[in-house]
Amino acid sequence: SFAAITGVVTASTLAYGEAERSQRQLEHAVIAVSHGTEAQVKAISDASDALQKKSGIDGDALKMGAAQLSTFGLQSESVVNLTKSLADLTVNQDGVNASSDSYVASANTIAKALNGQFGVLEKSGIRFTEAQQKIIEYGTETEKVAALQEGFAQNLRETTDTLDGIDAANAKAARSFGEIFETVGKGLAPAIE
Repeated sequence: SFAAITGVVTASTLAYGEAERSQRQLEHAVIAVSHGTEAQVKAISDASDALQKKSGIDGDALKMGAAQLSTFGLQSESVVNLTKSLADLTVNQDGVNASSDSYVASANTIAKALNGQFGVLEKSGIRFTEAQQKIIEYGTETEKVAALQEGFAQNLRETTDTLDGIDAANAKAARSFGEIFETVGKGLAPAIE
């Protein structure tokens, strides 16, 4: 029926638009704001896509969070390394279907923590050892990122462990349909324009 076709076209166009927007924001944050390279954009994008395939999270929403994290002057390698921690923090707080706003909020929280502001995390029950706090306060960026990742690993369940088998299967199926809609939307975009 015409209504069903219209629904598919609308859903596909929206899905493709969201994917394009997240990719553009990531490119802008890494290249224009952080003066990074296309290779660094690809590394962050690949890390997000791999987590989507493994756990069923929304890779586009994760890219939005990674883009936000990139705006804090972090090296792109640090952003790549923090991508899984960003997913773990967000999924533990907001679930596997967390929105891009949730990932952006988590990125802001991570940036604050990297600057020694642990209050928001402590309110969520995430505690760092004194040694980790000292490293985050006085270490190099690489040391800070490693200490933050270690603290998260001690306090959070991994993204891939937060879901039971049925939830993970449902999330992965939903993301597969989302990717199909993105592909259809990409094909329809020139015709719609």
